[in-house]
Amino acid sequence: MPGFVLTTVWVLAFSLSVYGWGTATAAVAALEPGPWALRMTLGLASCVFLGGILNLLHLAHPEAVGLVLALGILIAIASIIRRLRTAGPGSGEAAAAFIGRTATDRLAIPGIIVFLALAYVYLTAGLVPTDIFNPHDDLQTYLARPLRMLQTGSLAASPFTPIGVDSLGAQAFLQSFLLAYLPIRYVNAFDAIFCFLLLALLLLQLGHRLGLPPSLAALAIALFVAINPQYVNVSSVYSGSLMIVGLVFAALDVDLDARPTLRQVRRLLPLALFMAALLALKTTFVVFVAGFALACSAASLLLARDRLMATGRMVVLGLLTCVAIAPWAATFAEEYATALDLWLGAAAASADPASGSEGPFEPRWSLLSLSTYGGSLLQYHALALLGVLLAIPALAALTQRTQWPRAWPPAVLLASCVGASLAYAVNLLVFNPITAVRYSCPILAGALPAGLLLALAVSGPAADRTPRRGLLALVLLVIVSFAPVLMLRLDRIGRHHTLVSFPLHEEHVAISAAALDDGARASLARAQERTPPGSVIMAHTATPFYLDHAHNTVLTVVEPGLLNPWLGLPVGGAAGELRAHLRDRGVQYVLWDYRRQGMKPDRALEGYLRSPYEVYRRIGTSNLWLRRALDRMMADGGVVYRDERRAVFEISPEAGLADAGR
Repeated sequence: MPGFVLTTVWVLAFSLSVYGWGTATAAVAALEPGPWALRMTLGLASCVFLGGILNLLHLAHPEAVGLVLALGILIAIASIIRRLRTAGPGSGEAAAAFIGRTATDRLAIPGIIVFLALAYVYLTAGLVPTDIFNPHDDLQTYLARPLRMLQTGSLAASPFTPIGVDSLGAQAFLQSFLLAYLPIRYVNAFDAIFCFLLLALLLLQLGHRLGLPPSLAALAIALFVAINPQYVNVSSVYSGSLMIVGLVFAALDVDLDARPTLRQVRRLLPLALFMAALLALKTTFVVFVAGFALACSAASLLLARDRLMATGRMVVLGLLTCVAIAPWAATFAEEYATALDLWLGAAAASADPASGSEGPFEPRWSLLSLSTYGGSLLQYHALALLGVLLAIPALAALTQRTQWPRAWPPAVLLASCVGASLAYAVNLLVFNPITAVRYSCPILAGALPAGLLLALAVSGPAADRTPRRGLLALVLLVIVSFAPVLMLRLDRIGRHHTLVSFPLHEEHVAISAAALDDGARASLARAQERTPPGSVIMAHTATPFYLDHAHNTVLTVVEPGLLNPWLGLPVGGAAGELRAHLRDRGVQYVLWDYRRQGMKPDRALEGYLRSPYEVYRRIGTSNLWLRRALDRMMADGGVVYRDERRAVFEISPEAGLADAGR
């Protein structure tokens, strides 16, 4: 019960805050206030931009996060009071139009509201607090990011973690609005609860914006709920899907034939913020953004009366997007500059760890292969195919040479389908099919329901009903096919209080229970306290989210982070070379979980060496080398603390000279 109450209070406060920031952003962009769900989504994108500035300036402390939250709430309250005072007699007519005219439509809105209320209660009761996290991704990577940022003021200066490569940190900043006040076990309240519900409401309002009855919006919401997002960790899932729907919604209001005034330039701001937010949330959204932007640009050149003016607008949109993402990119400028220097210089060779030998096997996948995270590959390929089919009404409308602006919704639909299909195809080329599908699911969960609404709007009520009925039947078939997976997801939430989609073993439960126990925090604190205040330590531990960054400058180690292009580790070299490398980085102590409790066992990393994918072979090679080198350095002395799990040892110039040849 306390978890439900605290989560509800936070959701209400955060909703008000992002509503306020969305209202302020709409005013800056010279836009009408618009639907409240879109305003909240725009406010979330605006907070991502503010987060980049705070991280760049090293000001992202709890006080600054609280100030952003409070200012948004104040703006929201002022806006709501003003709207109540100016509400006219037409408000009731607008509400009646929103609810619909038929009996089915009048039942759809209450049905959606009841469903979302029940979903909120079930998700909050089942996920707050969360009992089981991904023992490697969450406990060692994603949970540590917002907590470290709140202590240090920035996500920068973390060379041994993949931040700056897998993400620019926007998800961590948004989670900090929650973790600044509540324990880490409440973290799913942001993505899995807040973003999930807001996205469903945004789809409802998108359907209204397109002139569709609420019953069809309910179908789009059902498709969104049915798609298995394949939750594996607390990185961006529904927050990315939400930004995609917000981008589609905002794109509908673009007017490329308007005169090139400052007001029209400002109206492009929401689009730029949504694209920048996607780029900052996770690298896997980059291909979607690129495909969407290119398709929109091509369509604008085809449809606009003045192509030069349309080209100029797209260039301005690109520049605004660059400005919006610039603070996040600048946060990691030092790392990127170092990576470029290593790549251009002779040191680039040492930055490329040995990739190991290719394994003797190739995985064999079929359409009926089961995904590790629920469902079969056939189901997800069918989802991707649905994205292609949704583009057909758009192509049909565009080939009719419909005059602007009637042709713009088909162009937005086509851009959404192109972005989703391109991202799916690229993921299949780069990753194994299981991982590729997992990275694509958040994109499909946003693009397909929005695309469905656009396709239904583009076809229109007067269109041939046979293709429309065929599309609806296909969507219903997809929803029904995912019903068993949905039941498993609900069971996982209700019985295990977690969202993770991979098979749960006793080891996963035990690792999470041990890590979330108060004793784990005390144990790590005892080890860290043996280092002098202000000293620089490298920490390779299973619970880095407990580290005290006020006591030390801490460089945490995460497995994929060893491949960072700016790191330049002497992989394959002697332990003395690692010691010299760390000393050059200013590291004075190493905190090392030498028993590997809660970490991937060595045999798992040895299995990576037989992977047909080079990136996994490199991860295995570099991490096995680091572990053995740390064991060697610990054995050589300088230990200032040691218990049954971890040790702290000093990096001294004398020890470095002594073992330089080992």
